[in-house]
Amino acid sequence: MTSRDVRSTVMGESGSDVKLSEAAFTVFPYDVECKANARFAVYKDYEQRGRPDGERLLVIKGDRKEPLVVISLEHFMEILG
Repeated sequence: MTSRDVRSTVMGESGSDVKLSEAAFTVFPYDVECKANARFAVYKDYEQRGRPDGERLLVIKGDRKEPLVVISLEHFMEILG
């Protein structure tokens, strides 16, 4: 793989925010959408915890929506190895 296998899109471009070549997608099979806002309601729930020694993991589910798991980017990168 080279740096040309992964590129970010310009604002307003349709599709995924991170474009992967077929080679990159074989290694990292994720369709990446990025959002940046001053506040997201999910952070309040994510920061609530019972055990300070455990890795944070939040499961959210909207009405008639599939459940989602929220973890930190740092932890996600650790999982990938």
